[in-house]
Amino acid sequence: MLKKAAAYRSEFRFVLLITACVFIIEAFVGFVLSFMPSYSIWYHELIDAGLLVILLSPVLYFLFFRSLVQHIEKRKQLEGELQKERNYLEDLVNERTAELSAANKKLKQEITDHKIARDLLQERTVDLDDRIREIQCLYRIAKFMEEPERSWQELVQMTIDLVPFAWLDPGNLGIQAVLDGREFKTKNFKKTGLKHVDDITVDGEQIGTITVCCLDEKASSQDSIFLNKRHQLIANVAEQIGIMVQRRRTQAALRDRERT
Repeated sequence: MLKKAAAYRSEFRFVLLITACVFIIEAFVGFVLSFMPSYSIWYHELIDAGLLVILLSPVLYFLFFRSLVQHIEKRKQLEGELQKERNYLEDLVNERTAELSAANKKLKQEITDHKIARDLLQERTVDLDDRIREIQCLYRIAKFMEEPERSWQELVQMTIDLVPFAWLDPGNLGIQAVLDGREFKTKNFKKTGLKHVDDITVDGEQIGTITVCCLDEKASSQDSIFLNKRHQLIANVAEQIGIMVQRRRTQAALRDRERT
């Protein structure tokens, strides 16, 4: 409101100043013409108009046109500076955007590397847990295989019952061993399409087989891979049973010789 009033006063003063100048110049021209000889009305008006233009032009230039030209030049200068600032800000925004893009890309790469490292660590941890369970299973099998008071049939059944605990989910596995025509199996054993079979041998001769089946009917191919990862464990168990049978046969043969 105050700016509007100030602008109004400024415009009013300008009009008043122009009017006063025109009045003063016109009075001066009339005064000059009063001393000149009498001419025709057209010649008199021509001289009046010429003197008015000559005297009024500098006044209008200094009071209006010069300030207007200066204002235009100043505005052009300000627009040029504003454009420079705008270009600078655009360059700054582009630079910051590029930096943020690079930082974001680096962060995504670090997240990806961290995820890969985490997955690898988790995989190694799972593998380590698997190896620990395998070693514990084989150790316990080797331990009770040395118990002479147990029959070989009892030892085979104990081995079969212990093998599933080498897996993370023992209830999802069924174990069967067929040895010299006799069958030994876990209580939950049933034949499925996902299985792994190893031979039980003594002195290179096959005397039986050991079979590990995945009991989940909805199991995927991953479960088959899971069984294959335990191939060496199943082979070691079959070897332990074969060694135990061979030892028992050897002991029985020695006892028969002693009796004779």
